Amino acid sequence: MRLVTTIKRPRWTATAAGLALIGTMAACSPNTTDMTYAPSDGVRADIGSLAAINLLVVADDEGNRGSFIGAFSNPTTTPADLVVELPQGTVIVDETIDDNGLLNYNAQNPIAIEGLGAQPGTNIEAVLRSGDDEVTVNVPVLPSAEVDGVDTYHELAPTD
Repeated sequence: MRLVTTIKRPRWTATAAGLALIGTMAACSPNTTDMTYAPSDGVRADIGSLAAINLLVVADDEGNRGSFIGAFSNPTTTPADLVVELPQGTVIVDETIDDNGLLNYNAQNPIAIEGLGAQPGTNIEAVLRSGDDEVTVNVPVLPSAEVDGVDTYHELAPTD
């Protein structure tokens, strides 16, 4: 009597091809943990040696008033000047950041903006300057009111 064995080559071939494809795709995709990004609603930017972190504006419903929120880091061993200017030419920040310092505008220390002229859901251009370096960033304008049952930025709302 003769035994017949079944070789399941199609299954092994398909498995090997699938593993090779997965390996190839993994090698082609970028490693996003090595990229600098803003894991928040705000934006980031580099101005020379300074870093702008999580910049955003929380506005009232009409877009007339807002609170500028964000931080600026100076990782160098020398102080650095920083100027932040809005589209209307309004300078909202004109400070010197100490060496290895952090300038933080947060819920306890926001910058009030009167005459914002930007509705929540839009962006405003802000010009950031430090020394001879200048960069223009699109800063998101976020709502201070509750949206879909979430009031994330209520505490940052502009006050009277």
